[in-house]
Amino acid sequence: EITAWLNEKIQVNPSLGFINMIYFAEYRADLGFKFSLDGVHNVPTAQPYVGLTMLNPPGGLYGNPPDKSQIQMFNKIDWEGPLNSPRFGNGFQYFRGIYPSKNLHVIIDIKAINLSKKVPQVSTLGWTILPLFTPDGYLMSGMYQLPLITGEVNQAIVSGLASNDVDPWEYILQQINQKKPLIK
Repeated sequence: EITAWLNEKIQVNPSLGFINMIYFAEYRADLGFKFSLDGVHNVPTAQPYVGLTMLNPPGGLYGNPPDKSQIQMFNKIDWEGPLNSPRFGNGFQYFRGIYPSKNLHVIIDIKAINLSKKVPQVSTLGWTILPLFTPDGYLMSGMYQLPLITGEVNQAIVSGLASNDVDPWEYILQQINQKKPLIK
C-alpha cells in the first residue's frame, strides 16, 4: 500500500532533482560508517592483488610511529572474476566513534603478489585516498572509482594530508603540480 501511495504522490519528471545522499542524514559518530574496497580496475598483470587500508590520521603503517594494528587487508580474491579487474569479497569494514574531520581519509595501498618466485614477492601497484567527510561534517557516502598514485606511499605526503588546511585532494593536486612533484 505504501509503495502504491508513494507512486501516486511522487511523479518523476525533469524538474525532480537528484537526492544527494551525502546530505540525506546528519552523521553520528556513535553509529559510525562502513567501508569496502571492492576491487582494482585495469591492472597491468594477471596476478593476485591485495588492498591495505587505514585511516589517516593516524596513518597506520605510514604514521609516525607506524601502527600495524590499524591496517585492514582486503585479500579475499574472487577467482571467478576478470583477471584485469580483480575483485575483493571481504565485505565491509566498520568504524564507530570516529568524529568528522575535513582531512580524515582512508589510505588505500594496492599490492601485487608475485607467486611465480620460490618466495612470493610483494610490490606496490599504487595508492590513493578516499576523503571521508565534507567540511561541514557530513559523511561522503557513495561509491567511488579512484585514480591510483604511482609508487610507494610517501610518509611526508601522508603527514601533509593529515595536517594540512587544504582539502586532501587539493593537497594531492598541489603535490602533483610542483616543479619536482613528490607524486604522480
